[in-house]
Amino acid sequence: MRPSPRPLLHSLVRDPRFWSVVAWFGFTFSLAIWQAIFSHRTLLQLSSLNSEDAEVLARHTRMVRMESLTLVGLLVIGGFALTLLLRREREAGERLREFFATFTHELKTSLSSLRLQAEVLEDSLSRMGSGGRAERILSDLTRIDLQLDNSLGLARGDDEGLLLEPVSLKEMITGLQHAFPLPIHLNRDCELKVDRRAFESILKNVAQNAILHGSAQNLHLDAMSGADSRVRLLIEDDGCGSQLEAHKMGVLFSRPGRTSRNGIGLYLVRKFADRMGGEARFIPKGTRGFGVELDLEGRLK
Repeated sequence: MRPSPRPLLHSLVRDPRFWSVVAWFGFTFSLAIWQAIFSHRTLLQLSSLNSEDAEVLARHTRMVRMESLTLVGLLVIGGFALTLLLRREREAGERLREFFATFTHELKTSLSSLRLQAEVLEDSLSRMGSGGRAERILSDLTRIDLQLDNSLGLARGDDEGLLLEPVSLKEMITGLQHAFPLPIHLNRDCELKVDRRAFESILKNVAQNAILHGSAQNLHLDAMSGADSRVRLLIEDDGCGSQLEAHKMGVLFSRPGRTSRNGIGLYLVRKFADRMGGEARFIPKGTRGFGVELDLEGRLK
């Protein structure tokens, strides 16, 4: 499906490279026009001073005019060509993002069906006294589902806007808990102005990081009052923490440690927090284990 012109034009205008092309075109085009006018005036002045060489000067005048017009024409063609190539690049990016979105949606639908079947299998085995056999399948399905969400979030970039709305943290955790990889303990409820999907991604990535790198068993959320109608949310696990320095975390495609992977999870935590008007700070060694401190707009209940 071809991207609609209006969103594509809006995306093109927001691209800094587009304005670089516009600035280059405007400067070089103005310079070419000034060169043509200046050359023409100079030749006219010379022709008036020396009437004996009028034929030679007229030939030079025609030559300067042709060269100036050629320069202006080439600049116009080059400017339009650069704009067209940039537009095609944006179209290709939009098509690629649409492919990722469609592919991820179809795959997540299949994963949901597999998860349902695995939960039914686990329930049947529990009744037979052989519970725990399907836990590994459920864990792998949760991890694959999160990786798909991360890939989609990374592919979309910053062009897709977020829907910021008041969300009850307690209600969100209640809805997530049945499919969440760790038990969540909340000290008090609060209302956050966030994008629901982006905030769920933050919680899931923090939990997955706690399992993989800290061998954590629980996730603790402490909501505290912040400055200027904001909420400071401290998310900590009860694992062994991290030996890495905070500034090395959340860097895309970085492997600062032996057990590090591609860094997408913590990168998206920082990115989503920033896009929701907040801030994310990593605490390698908190009071319990590894921690993430979020500063978001909201209020305590």
